Order: sequence, then structure tokens, then C-alpha cells
Amino acid sequence: MTADPDTTLNAAMARLQRGDRSAFEPVFDAAWPRVLAWCARALPNHADAEDAAQRALERVFEQASDYDPRRSALAWVLAIASWEVRTLRTRQLRALRRERPLDEVSERPSMHPGDDPEALLVSADLLSEAETILRGLSAEDQQLVDDALHGRAGDSTIAPATLRKRRQRAMDRLRSAWRALHGH
Repeated sequence: MTADPDTTLNAAMARLQRGDRSAFEPVFDAAWPRVLAWCARALPNHADAEDAAQRALERVFEQASDYDPRRSALAWVLAIASWEVRTLRTRQLRALRRERPLDEVSERPSMHPGDDPEALLVSADLLSEAETILRGLSAEDQQLVDDALHGRAGDSTIAPATLRKRRQRAMDRLRSAWRALHGH
């Protein structure tokens, strides 16, 4: 009879959190297939999924001392993987927009001992869905929403009342797309 993968991962992460270096391999063996599958569901390109999964496990090992053994190791690991997926998507989106080259983006969110991995995972999923919905809008609507969210004035050649109305319509289309997806 084989051990439950969640129990194995929890035990190995607890050992790693305490500084037991012999736990690296069991953590990797238990986490890698699940992290890779998680990333592959979120990223259509297999190479991107592998990159995100690899970066996620690097972060897991870097932050192992922050792991709370009273919580699910899988949830904690998948929260980190979600952040890596989101980071990769953000980098790709920025590269498409030519805001900054991919090599310049190196920010990585980090988890702290008090962070709730499940909440971080839900938050990352919601942000990912919002980005997907935003990308579904027209380029003009995307710019209007982006300007509104970042408090930028927008196109100075457009009358302020017209600009406000265009922003309102763009935000209405964004809300409508969100409601179509989530029913809220």
C-alpha cells in the first residue's frame, strides 16, 4: 500500500522547514508532477508551464523555512506556482505591449508565514481571470480601463466629458464580461 501523496508532501515539507536537507528529494518527487500539471492547465505552452513549475519549486525550496507545517503543503506549493504562472503571464503581456523587455521583469511575490496559501491561490486565480477578460476587450477599451485604474488623465485631445463617458462604457463592458463569466 502506497502512502497518500498529500501526507507524503506534508511530512517532507515539515522536515524541510526544520532544515532537514535530505527532504529536498522527497519534496521534489511529491510536488513536481502536481505543480507541472497545475501550470500546464494555466499555460497553453508546455515550455512556459515547465518554466513556471521549475521557478515555483525553486521558490518552494528558497522559502521552505516559511512553510507552516500546520497547513497543507500542497496548497502552499500551488499558491507559489500560481504566483509564478501569474508572473509569467504578466511578463508576456508586458513584452507584447513593449512596456519592458522580458529580461527586466524579475519581481516575484513572496509568501510570509502569516499568509494564507488558499487565499493567495484564489486571489491569483481571480487576477488571472480579470487579465483574461481585460485582454478580450478592444484595444481602446483596454487603454481606457488601464488609464482609469492607474489614475492617468488619458487622451488630452478628447473633451473631459467624452472621455468620462468612454471610460464608463469601457468599464461597463468589462463588468458585463465578468458577469457573463461569473454570474455576479
